[in-house]
Amino acid sequence: MATYEILKAQLERYPELENDMKSLAEFTTRKRSADFAGFIGYDKDGEEVFSFGKHKGAKVEKVLEDEPGYFGWIQNADFPLYTKKVLTAIKLRKLNNKLL
Repeated sequence: MATYEILKAQLERYPELENDMKSLAEFTTRKRSADFAGFIGYDKDGEEVFSFGKHKGAKVEKVLEDEPGYFGWIQNADFPLYTKKVLTAIKLRKLNNKLL
């Protein structure tokens, strides 16, 4: 009951919030990212893009194709292991698609 009362008070306090589940879900959803740290996100088409640095907004597959040394730089730099794992999976997926 307390949660309901808080939600009701928030809706009254912030008129820009719509009182429907879909709007509230979209408002509270964090930006989607492929890795936990948020270094690799998704564009509007659902493709992985870098969300930092000189390649911010660029498709990961395209960067890895055009600048293969960037993969090695990330692997050897101080990035989270899961980010490196996601990047490796993207690279392997691209290689596997070339073999098909």
